[in-house]
Amino acid sequence: MGTYPTQNLVDAFQTVNGYPVTLEASGWVSDDPEFNPARPYLNRDPRFARTVLCNGDSFKGSVIALYNGGRDDLSVSEGGSPTGYFLRKYVQESTSFDPDSPVTNKHHWIVYRYAETLLAYAESMIEAFGSPTYADAEFPYSAAWALNQVRANAGMPDVTVTGKDEFIEALRNEWRVEFAFEDHRFWDVRRWMIGDETQTDIYGVEITRESGSNYSYKRFLYESRTWNDKMNLYPVPQSELYKNANLAPQNPGW
Repeated sequence: MGTYPTQNLVDAFQTVNGYPVTLEASGWVSDDPEFNPARPYLNRDPRFARTVLCNGDSFKGSVIALYNGGRDDLSVSEGGSPTGYFLRKYVQESTSFDPDSPVTNKHHWIVYRYAETLLAYAESMIEAFGSPTYADAEFPYSAAWALNQVRANAGMPDVTVTGKDEFIEALRNEWRVEFAFEDHRFWDVRRWMIGDETQTDIYGVEITRESGSNYSYKRFLYESRTWNDKMNLYPVPQSELYKNANLAPQNPGW
């Protein structure tokens, strides 16, 4: 979705207590006893507020109004959002394009972060040894330790699952929320070969103002896309096939 967060992504951000939250056909769902479906964007993983602008957020001196009929309920060509969310990450709030009072800021493009080292280590350890807590003399830090270092830095509680599959699911979600809009997801999906599960139905949120600050939230299908497993790999360029016959046949599907 380019620079528009989707409901798919929003659902990846847990509550601050570490419980999943999803917007389903019946409304917001979470096992967190402190979760308030009337205020679904409060008390979420701190990275949520640093990544996504949602209905009710204060930004540049005004309140984001993405509900039906709200000030920001506009077409994309008019500056609105097709999914019900705006991007917060990378946006310098103090920047101003007002010709009478311009404000400029330096932008720093992050090439590599320590969190990537930790999550890559966690992924390698769980795939190699199958246990989140495995460690030995050569590898003194476990997969769980590495993952929870990233979560602790974000202000989130530890992941405590002990099974391999459950841990991998938690780890992949951590990649998603930690590196949202940092050009990782495209490659992660292909490395894990999960495109058929994640790259088809794109969801947004439709918000209706009931009264005052009370809103109802409805998940809607914004777009359905076609996935083909051949997209896990790029095709080998024909120019390279001409140079090296050992590269033939082409990657599957191309």
